[in-house]
Formats: sequence, C-alpha cells, structure tokens
Amino acid sequence: MGINNKDIETINIPTLVSNIPEVQIIECGHSHSMCIDINNYLWVFGANQYGQLGLGDTNERYKPIQHPIL
Repeated sequence: MGINNKDIETINIPTLVSNIPEVQIIECGHSHSMCIDINNYLWVFGANQYGQLGLGDTNERYKPIQHPIL
C-alpha cells in the first residue's frame, strides 16, 4: 500500500513510502491510509472500494496522491 506496485498484496515490515512530503500525521483504516504533510495537505492511498478515500470514485490508489479538495 502506497509503494506504487499493484502486484504486492501485503508487506509485513515497515516500508518507506516515497514521493510524499514529510508527514506529521498518519491515519490508517482497513487497507487504506491517509497522511497530512507538514504543509497541511492531505494524501490518500490504498483500497477505495467504498469511496473511503473521498475522491468521488472507487478506484484503488497504489501510490499516495494529494487530495484535490481537502
């Protein structure tokens, strides 16, 4: 999740998520994560089958994307 590789289903060790500014807050749900960077931008990634990333669709995100509204 967040490493931009849809072929990897799970990783059981801490793994650096690149291409995201320094993070101050991380929140995790079931198969998705949300981060707030030091500039207060929201980044979302992971499963999105119920629209839990708040992007107006149900597409999975394999790498962090900056939320376009929040």
